[in-house]
Amino acid sequence: TVTPQTTQGEETTEETTGGEESTTEETTTAAMIEMKDFRGMELKDAEEILKEMGLTYAVSSYEASDYYKKDQIISQSVDKGEMVEAGTQVLFVVSSGVEQVEIPQKVIGATEEEARSTLTGLGLTVADAVTTEFSDTVTKGCVIRTSPEAGTEVDKGSVVSLVISDGPEVRTTVVPSLNGLTLEEATARLTENALSLGDVSYEESETVEKGLVISQSIPSTSTVEEYTSVDIVISKGSHYSTVPDLIGQPEELVAELLTDEDLSVGEFSYAEVDDPSKEGLVIEQSIDPGTPVEPQTTISVTIGYYMSTPEGGTSEQNSGTGGLPADGEGAGE
Repeated sequence: TVTPQTTQGEETTEETTGGEESTTEETTTAAMIEMKDFRGMELKDAEEILKEMGLTYAVSSYEASDYYKKDQIISQSVDKGEMVEAGTQVLFVVSSGVEQVEIPQKVIGATEEEARSTLTGLGLTVADAVTTEFSDTVTKGCVIRTSPEAGTEVDKGSVVSLVISDGPEVRTTVVPSLNGLTLEEATARLTENALSLGDVSYEESETVEKGLVISQSIPSTSTVEEYTSVDIVISKGSHYSTVPDLIGQPEELVAELLTDEDLSVGEFSYAEVDDPSKEGLVIEQSIDPGTPVEPQTTISVTIGYYMSTPEGGTSEQNSGTGGLPADGEGAGE
């Protein structure tokens, strides 16, 4: 509103018709402007109105405000209703918007409780519900990340969500059957199923062949965490020694064959044979082949020998006697 205003001017002297001088008082009128209320108005809109009113403005400062939006006028230097002269400059305090807060990096890796305390201390709101994820690098119960991300500036009072570590993911596998496998085969089978070989022990067994798995510490088809250790028991073989088949074996191998089976070498006796191919070979043994016996049982054998005669028969056939020839006696006498 522009209101005319009368003001006192200077005195002037005029000459009258009769030549006399007369003094009159000159008056002037100055336009006064009534100030509007610009609070809550955007600065660009206020600028247009001030221009039409013949006034100017300047921003004295920007301040954060939870009430006034960014670029809205918070206060003015001339109150609403005051009268000012044209060209008067009005100073405004303008809103820079809601105060900005940076989500700090230090909440990453902090416990949920620590993160909540830090964020609320900065004037932020932390969502009650949290998301959990498996993590191989962040300790269980600690913050993996935030939403919005750490380092982001947000309005004070904004809601921040937390993603909390549930620790490493527990991966499971099924335990295979190892019974009847060799140690090497059992190890490979465990590796294939993301399991580890544990302790290996040995036991005698009457039913499982020596060198094969008798039992395992975790039953097959069990579900366990990956890389769980499985102990196995390997057969040492039977407690009993099995009598080997010595028939037809050379005399010089008898001791070795018996020792391999943890048996003792007994007596060697000799009997004449009519087949020269059986010369020096075992033709009889004291215990039948395949018989289970106590370790260190003594096994005796009979070795065949062949003695030819001028008539082509054996010494037994020609003399009518068995056994070895008497010392000093010649064959066929």
